[in-house]
Amino acid sequence: MRHSLCSLLVLLLVVSCVRVPTRFTQAQPRDVLYSGMVGRWRGGSAAGSPAELVVVPAPDRDGLELRYRERAGARIVERPLGHWHFERSLDAAEWGGVNDARSLAYRVVERSGGQNGAPLTLVLEAEARDAAEPARVRQVIDVATGSLRLRTEVQVAGGDFMLREAYVFRRAE
Repeated sequence: MRHSLCSLLVLLLVVSCVRVPTRFTQAQPRDVLYSGMVGRWRGGSAAGSPAELVVVPAPDRDGLELRYRERAGARIVERPLGHWHFERSLDAAEWGGVNDARSLAYRVVERSGGQNGAPLTLVLEAEARDAAEPARVRQVIDVATGSLRLRTEVQVAGGDFMLREAYVFRRAE
């Protein structure tokens, strides 16, 4: 009896120490966004200007650095666009300009997809100034396997949102 009781205790101890590994069934939304955006992209503006976009993890903080490359004659000109930093919950973001000279605080007003391989779409809005007038800036980011679409719209003085710029890229790697 004593042997059976000891065996049972040892068995219970072993079972309580053995953990079933936690399985992550879904990646965190920000991780899906970051891993989907990092890389080299080829495409261009809606106006047809060819361009290349390079997205790398920002070395100075937990975010993304965007570098825009375009052909200027026989040479390629690369210019930094800025840094995106998204909250882990993907409910807010900050866009910092080159050398963080200017910064806009965005709120995510719409988020869809990003699970089970579905494209992730984010709609962000911020208060800003456009030609010295109060304005609302809307950024739309669509990240799918092999494609990235970026669109900027501006709304001035309560009018409709007007397209400012749009880019469509395909993964170059």
